Amino acid sequence: LDNNAATATTMTVSSHPQISNLDSNAGILATVFKEILQTMKAETNTTNDRYPSLNVIPEFDPSKRNQTIHMWINKVNECASFYNWTEKQTIHYATPKLTGFAQQWYQGLPSLMLSWAEWQDKLRLAFPCEENYGQLLTEMLACKARYGDSLEQYFYEKTVLLNRCNITGKEAIDCILFGIEDRSVRTSAEAAQFTESDKLLVYLRTVNSTKRPDRSNPHAQPNTSDNKRKNVNTTNNHSDTRPKSKCYNCGKEGHPYFKCTQPIKRCDSCHRVGHVTGDCPSKSEPSTSSNKTVLRISQESDNDSKYFKSAKVNGCVLDCFVDFGSQCTMLRESLARSLVKTWSVNDLPVLRGFGDSVVNCVG
Repeated sequence: LDNNAATATTMTVSSHPQISNLDSNAGILATVFKEILQTMKAETNTTNDRYPSLNVIPEFDPSKRNQTIHMWINKVNECASFYNWTEKQTIHYATPKLTGFAQQWYQGLPSLMLSWAEWQDKLRLAFPCEENYGQLLTEMLACKARYGDSLEQYFYEKTVLLNRCNITGKEAIDCILFGIEDRSVRTSAEAAQFTESDKLLVYLRTVNSTKRPDRSNPHAQPNTSDNKRKNVNTTNNHSDTRPKSKCYNCGKEGHPYFKCTQPIKRCDSCHRVGHVTGDCPSKSEPSTSSNKTVLRISQESDNDSKYFKSAKVNGCVLDCFVDFGSQCTMLRESLARSLVKTWSVNDLPVLRGFGDSVVNCVG
């Protein structure tokens, strides 16, 4: 028993140093973890204050009508929220994107010590965007794709205008197709009945990439590899000597008359297209003779005499005045009584004089 008690006492005494060692190790680990957390927090704060070179904010030019100042500020706020920017970072990325008149306005400011909220207020006041919806619709409908234009570029330009008009879905697709002047492309797209604009864009890209067949040789055989190789050199040799088409509307070469972008010139004298009345070749040149015929020399001005005429009513000759602006013939009541005995008093016209004054007729 004594030996067992001595052994237990020895084990108990020897276990206390091990417990103290564990406590000290735990304290060291806790200190290390705290230092690591502090280091991570410091790096996070440092990262938030950094300014990466990549700027994802789009440019804003007031002269371009693709976006308003409200749309641009909303995009800046979305980028700041998505990338967790600070207020200084938001100002740092937003102000370099002011271009055109906005850049001139920015350079002319007396002070730049403003908060982002103050910047937003100043931008809204400097570039107001109250627009007439009818004007937006007019600009959208005026955007068209002419023959030879890039349909893909037209699609994006039209989409920007449609977004400003808040037109989406099937109505937007109808507006896009309405602006394509190539009837074959427009008819094919309408027959496909696209319901999504992305699918319409894929179709327009396919139309752009498709090359039109060469119609210079009407007797060409079907497309085969041998025929293509034989016709390459022939086409290249004759392409330079072929006369260029000339537009008789504007007088320039390189396009036919039906693809001319200028308004049609029509002469009012000979009614031909290609020149105006002042440049009409059939117009007789003025005579260079110095002899001129004088019809009449009068001392008194009688320009208004042509409006005074004589009229015979029921055998009586009356002095009349021709008024082209009047809708009815007027007589004095005293003169009318000498010509007729009775007259109708129903459905009488109403005469209006100067200052919109109303004169009632007797009969």
